[in-house]
Amino acid sequence: MLGQTVIRATPDAYATFLARLDAPPQPNEHLHKIMQSTLPWKVK
Repeated sequence: MLGQTVIRATPDAYATFLARLDAPPQPNEHLHKIMQSTLPWKVK
């Protein structure tokens, strides 16, 4: 119980929040850099 937080939102705000979670990420330079980087456990 101590690790849980209650967040109150209107039904419309909650629906918008869920839609943003479900939407694919928008391409941007930071995301591209992360996706092209070498995985730390694959570095020689």
